[in-house]
Amino acid sequence: MAGEIADRLQVSRVPVREAFRSLARLGLADVVPNKGATVLPEKESADLVPILEGRLHLEPWAMRYAARNRTNDDLARIAESLDAGLSATLDGDALTAIRAHANLLDHLADAIHQRAAEAALRPLYAQTGAIVTRTIGHIHRAGWDSHRKILHALQRADADAVQDLTRAHLSEMIIRTAGT
Repeated sequence: MAGEIADRLQVSRVPVREAFRSLARLGLADVVPNKGATVLPEKESADLVPILEGRLHLEPWAMRYAARNRTNDDLARIAESLDAGLSATLDGDALTAIRAHANLLDHLADAIHQRAAEAALRPLYAQTGAIVTRTIGHIHRAGWDSHRKILHALQRADADAVQDLTRAHLSEMIIRTAGT
């Protein structure tokens, strides 16, 4: 598919592949190495609830690793994504906020530094991005505020607080999404 698109646009395959990778980070495409890329079908906000429930079971556990293993660079990237996302939300720039949220989830996964936990979360993060992008279309201010609290707990290396705050954030997201 990348070759056909590249030919039509008269560009090399590299920018086409990068475009698909960008779509995959937003949860809008599925890229399988050496197999190709597929644009994902439209989903409904109800599809997000089981994904959030899966995250509710895994993410608090995984974030305990992040509290212990995160680096200063990890914390800086998380803070940068939070700042960008909140700013975009306040400016009404939904696309930039959604991109910042995708980056935030990616940086949180990076901060775990534990392969099994990262591998468990990344697919759920990608699916979260797909559904948020296609249905909700924006990130609530309250979501950024709860992520900021999680960042502060990560900065203190407080694994119990990170776990509790992550659980509370996801529980609130489930309630908000189920009511959509």
